[in-house]
Amino acid sequence: MKSWLARRFRQPLFLLLTVPAGIALSIGVLSYVLIWLERRFPVLTELAPDIPLGVAEALLTVIAGAAMTALGLTYSLTLLVFTLAASAIGPRLLKRFTSDPINQVTAGVFGGCFLFALATMAQLDKDDPPDFTILTSCLLAVLTILQLIFFVRHVAGAVSVDDEVASISVRLTDALADRRSRYVALSDVPEDARFETEIAAETAGYVGELLDEAVLEAATDADVIVKVKASSGQFVLAGDTIMDVTGKPDDDALAAIKACLSIEPSRSESCRVEFSIHLLVEIGLRALSPGVNDPFTAIAVVDALSGGIATACDDVDDSDFGLKDTDGKIRLLAKRLSPKDLIGQAFHPLRAGGARSILLQQSLARAYGRMYAGANTTMRATLEEHVALLRAELDRGNHLSADVDSVLEFLPADLREVETTADERD
Repeated sequence: MKSWLARRFRQPLFLLLTVPAGIALSIGVLSYVLIWLERRFPVLTELAPDIPLGVAEALLTVIAGAAMTALGLTYSLTLLVFTLAASAIGPRLLKRFTSDPINQVTAGVFGGCFLFALATMAQLDKDDPPDFTILTSCLLAVLTILQLIFFVRHVAGAVSVDDEVASISVRLTDALADRRSRYVALSDVPEDARFETEIAAETAGYVGELLDEAVLEAATDADVIVKVKASSGQFVLAGDTIMDVTGKPDDDALAAIKACLSIEPSRSESCRVEFSIHLLVEIGLRALSPGVNDPFTAIAVVDALSGGIATACDDVDDSDFGLKDTDGKIRLLAKRLSPKDLIGQAFHPLRAGGARSILLQQSLARAYGRMYAGANTTMRATLEEHVALLRAELDRGNHLSADVDSVLEFLPADLREVETTADERD
């Protein structure tokens, strides 16, 4: 149950429904609280000017109507942003826009202002209007106007491709840094560990978020080691093995462990590293398509990917890493994209998609040079392979020799000496 709630509270649609509703209901209930305090402590009434009943009713009516109008405008602009984002940037960004806290708070404030005014009108006393509460509704209306101005400014920049690429790059870098700081090398696994129990997927779908802290706790309680065989974002069928467990734990322990790995009907942002890379590659390929023809957006994507992946270029080139419990014992082994896989997933599609663009090839050469400077020996060999493929694409594209030289000059001296093989040229 705890694992289910943790996932649900990270779902964009769930947040879009619950966060504004929670804010709106809280502001609406505030009206009842203020009127109760005002009647309990008359000094509050003295802080506000006397407001005739007719003026109070008119004010609250206008505020309620204006709040609902602003709320309708908010959702109209949000849908417009969704449409523009889906067509200009990529449809998979819609999930991120629905989880935008500014959108949620704005809808909640507008809805709350409407409920506050409505609740106050329902409690109006003809003989003694709640002046302080009415004044608060006016202040809340001013807050609504300021929030509307801020919201319009926010959505105006929400469809900026460069800003989106930068924000995705930050999330990718943070996710890689978080993964790097918490996982340990596979060499620490006991040699006598025997995985005797399999956990299978109940439904077909994509492997989603692994609640590693929860599975670490469950594995520690059951005194077992859990090995996650399916990597994040991988598609599995019902019955496929997704986890192996040492020993033969009881059904409750297996259920607790299994609940920590979700199988989702579609790829989601819960797989932060994989999802961020796929988003950036999608934006880059869309920009390189003939219908868009925006190479500078693709260049921004290449720069963002190289900046994020460069932080992992000195990692051990192994896809199996784990977590230890408080006693220092390995309890969780989880697959992750190795640095070689990261570079391959990021740059193979962009290199092939931009084979005709000298601007993109120059950007790739700069990216390879940046990553090569901080990479270990294994990753340098991987980057040399990518440079060989880049040169093969240049040869296959029948570019002018001056254009080819303009790409190669961005490579460091060691990479400039890499030659293509016959297979790569073919």
